[in-house]
Amino acid sequence: MGRMPTAATGPGAEPARQLDLTPLMEGTWVTSFSGVVHDEPEDTNPIPRIPAYVPPGQKKSGGYFFASTLLILKFDGQGGFTGKVQIIRGGSPAPQDVIRGTYSLNPNAALGVMEGTIHAGYPTSDPAVDIHSTYAFVAIARDEIEWLRTFSELEGDPFRLQIAQGTLKRVVFHP
Repeated sequence: MGRMPTAATGPGAEPARQLDLTPLMEGTWVTSFSGVVHDEPEDTNPIPRIPAYVPPGQKKSGGYFFASTLLILKFDGQGGFTGKVQIIRGGSPAPQDVIRGTYSLNPNAALGVMEGTIHAGYPTSDPAVDIHSTYAFVAIARDEIEWLRTFSELEGDPFRLQIAQGTLKRVVFHP
């Protein structure tokens, strides 16, 4: 991604300006990943689970299930995106509608990297309510981002927290 320009100093220098870096991610990106999802609240569908326990006393909780995901995001270059997702959980497809969200990209001068955040809204059966997931990422190259899923919530409460990470790559092959 290259170095960020340094701010001019001294008499008559202009104040440093915050650059808008969101256009750097414009385009279509794809990732696939597997992860372990905490099934809390428990899903009513019969999904094979690994038991989970909560201390103290090791009270049984919802457990974990395996999930794999294929995710395609089209960043608009202005901080928003739309996308498509296909999730396989417990060996069965979980159909998903179009997802939407926002993203930001910021330089971290102390570490010399470009990092950012993706906030995705996954639709539920209630059109007025989305599952909101947050991903932190670091740009590895102009067309490659390493990400980590950091949080998921439904109506303000933690929802099916997932242990997942992956690589988003910009699509360079177009029909």
